[in-house]
Amino acid sequence: MKNNQSTDLTGLQAGYITVLSYSHTEMYAGSNTTFWYCLCELCGNKEVYPRVRLTNKRKKIDRCDTCKRGPCAVCGKKITTGKTMAFICSSSKCKLKWKTFKNGLAIKEKVKENPDFWKDAYQKEMQKRAEDPEYNQDFLSSARTRQAKSIKNESEEKRQVRLKKARERYHKKKAALKARIIAEQNTPR
Repeated sequence: MKNNQSTDLTGLQAGYITVLSYSHTEMYAGSNTTFWYCLCELCGNKEVYPRVRLTNKRKKIDRCDTCKRGPCAVCGKKITTGKTMAFICSSSKCKLKWKTFKNGLAIKEKVKENPDFWKDAYQKEMQKRAEDPEYNQDFLSSARTRQAKSIKNESEEKRQVRLKKARERYHKKKAALKARIIAEQNTPR
């Protein structure tokens, strides 16, 4: 389809965007729309934009999507793909670092507000498990599954250490139980 000369936007300035030439026509937002090849004067990036984003006052752009996003909050590189409002790049390392950082900040804030945060969280979890037997069963089964997976993947040396600790705990509990039974028998009634 040929470009209509009456709607020629070549040379139009929209903020830091300069329209270079007509690109193509296709369906956009439910109607046939002309797309224009544009240059961002801030970064030199060349992109194709629909006419609506260049002329409509409410949807008008003033710089390219890359400039709108700014640099990645983790690595500082330009964010070239993704959502317009993205603030980290699509690298899996950056995503993981950002998630860890964000979660760490949230927990640090909670600990600042309440020094007993971890104790309270543990008590809430134990209370929830005591009140809801179904939740407790799910928790225990998932814990057993996690433990079974970790046991399956452990080395023989780690296995021996774990078994030794388990035996020590067992003998310690057994000795404490014997001592309590003897103390109860020796206590006058």
